[in-house]
Amino acid sequence: SLKRLQPEPWETIHEKFQVGDIVEATVTKLTEFGAFARVKDSVEGLIHISELSSQMVQHPREVVKEGDDVRLKILRIEPERRRLGLSLVQAEDEGY
Repeated sequence: SLKRLQPEPWETIHEKFQVGDIVEATVTKLTEFGAFARVKDSVEGLIHISELSSQMVQHPREVVKEGDDVRLKILRIEPERRRLGLSLVQAEDEGY
């Protein structure tokens, strides 16, 4: 398959992204504790509910919805655990 010819995204994540980068992403799923977003057709990361807004949020749907395109700041990259920590509020604080 064509997908198998491509390198595993988590193996090359540090070549594409660094902690502190501002990236374009699309919200893919909402949960009680945050929202998941796919970064540039690559990997999916979590925007924890505390990183969605500087205001208190009861549920992520108060700030974003599935399909929204957003600019996010990368907080953590953990390829061994396949985790990416993202922030909407910190990207906005930097003027994005």
